[in-house]
Amino acid sequence: MPCSWECEESAEIARQRYRIMKENGYEQEADWINQWLSQSMVWSGYHGQAHIQNSHCTAKVNSSCYLDEKVVKWKGDYEVLER
Repeated sequence: MPCSWECEESAEIARQRYRIMKENGYEQEADWINQWLSQSMVWSGYHGQAHIQNSHCTAKVNSSCYLDEKVVKWKGDYEVLER
């Protein structure tokens, strides 16, 4: 996750990686990632675990240890990689 949803530096890192993938023969995979990121998602973190959920699956990963649950809802349809 970026340091902020408005962080231009994080967005630029994502754009650079997107371009590198496309330049090195992974254009289809880069487009899949862009499509995946444009979906709505919910991230929730609590007691060192985060759940990331979209319409296809739920993933569980390690996270910071929050005493209270933190929730981020991403509405999707944001083309940060195409600028």
